[in-house]
Amino acid sequence: YAVTSRFYCSLCRDIRRAVKGDKQQLTDAMLDQAEAAGNNGDNKQVFKVIKRLIGIRSKTLKVVERNDGGLTTTTKEYADEFVKHFAAVFNAKVTSSKHLQTTVTHPPSISRFLPPPGCGEN
Repeated sequence: YAVTSRFYCSLCRDIRRAVKGDKQQLTDAMLDQAEAAGNNGDNKQVFKVIKRLIGIRSKTLKVVERNDGGLTTTTKEYADEFVKHFAAVFNAKVTSSKHLQTTVTHPPSISRFLPPPGCGEN
C-alpha cells in the first residue's frame, strides 16, 4: 500500500508540474500575441487578449432559434424556448413559464439504481 501511495503522490506532483508549465507556455504565447497586435496597432486584439488573461468574460445573450425560424432577442424569450423544448421532450404540460406539470404516470423506480443486496458488505 505504501509503495502504491508513494507512486500516486509522485505522479500527482509530476502532473501538477506539467500543468503549471503548460499554463505558463499558454500565458507567454498570449502575451506575445498581444505584443504583436500592439505593434501592428490592433488595439481590439490587445484588449481581447488582456481580458482573457485576467479572466473577464463578456456577458453576451445566448441566442436560440425559435420554431418560426427567428432568433430570440431577450433573456425571457430564451428561457421560454427552453421551457417549450423540455415540455415537449418530457411530455409535460406548461401551466406557466415558471412551472411545469409533468404527466408521467409511472416514475422510474429507484431500486434499479441501488446496488444488489450483499454488495459492499464485509
